[in-house]
Amino acid sequence: MDNQSSVFEGGFSAPVYDAQKIFHELMHALASPGQIASSEPLCKPPAPCSHLMGAVALTVLDQESPAWFDEVLSGYENIKDWLTFHTGAPIIQEPHKASFAFIDCAEKMPLLSDFALGNQEYPDRSSTIILKVSAVGSKGQGDNYILKGPGIDGSREVHIAGLPQDFCQQWQKNNALFPCGVDLILVAGDSLLGLPRTTKVQMKEA
Repeated sequence: MDNQSSVFEGGFSAPVYDAQKIFHELMHALASPGQIASSEPLCKPPAPCSHLMGAVALTVLDQESPAWFDEVLSGYENIKDWLTFHTGAPIIQEPHKASFAFIDCAEKMPLLSDFALGNQEYPDRSSTIILKVSAVGSKGQGDNYILKGPGIDGSREVHIAGLPQDFCQQWQKNNALFPCGVDLILVAGDSLLGLPRTTKVQMKEA
């Protein structure tokens, strides 16, 4: 696809069915933190946006959902044009105003506290961050994390590669804001993992 045609092409082939499928996977991931969900390619966004990040965007964004992109994704006008065409979502420059934030490079992402955190009356007026990482899984490459909290029976162990070095410290501060705070969706290849604001995350010592 050339730059112009890529704006209009590559969306869901079955918009209602595909969006429902991704929405179900997102809700399951957030209800069962640390459980890995996977999805076959349902759309083809312009590179370097991954198919799964694109599918999440097509599912959650609409005209009333301000979206923020990190410096990698925002550097590609065809990505922003593609999402605007398929979702109608306004693209904003301030992360603290974002309903959804899409981050391709975890190393350069803003602090979690820079995004919308909600307030005591409307804790749902916070950002959901869709973050690309290198890998997620119960076994494999990456650091070993122990998850605890609602939706987890006791504890759950996961491997994640590509989170910021100070992620656990930032996430503890996010936990302390409850009922406010951000929620996180990690995407890696065709896999995703949910970390709602209620989940406690601790790196397992070697």
